[in-house]
Amino acid sequence: SDGPSLAARSQAEAWLYDWAGGLIWLRCAAGHDLRQKLGAFAGHATLVRADSETKARLGVFHPENAGVARLTSALRAKFDPKGLFNAGLMEHAA
Repeated sequence: SDGPSLAARSQAEAWLYDWAGGLIWLRCAAGHDLRQKLGAFAGHATLVRADSETKARLGVFHPENAGVARLTSALRAKFDPKGLFNAGLMEHAA
């Protein structure tokens, strides 16, 4: 698992490994852009708790690559054609 090396590179204040290192929970300082710090790595980072300014600036969900973004949009169009559910929640990730 890359868990220990990713946690070390993250410069997080604290971390917890779950799923034998396959899931890492990190606590970072306010305004810390974890995605930028880790660069390209195999996985994604979801912002779980932050103030509204940080959520607006960084987005809650990890940016999707173009193929996944197209698939996500197509699924949303089929299952929620009127855009009623969680409108705008994942647009920042695309």
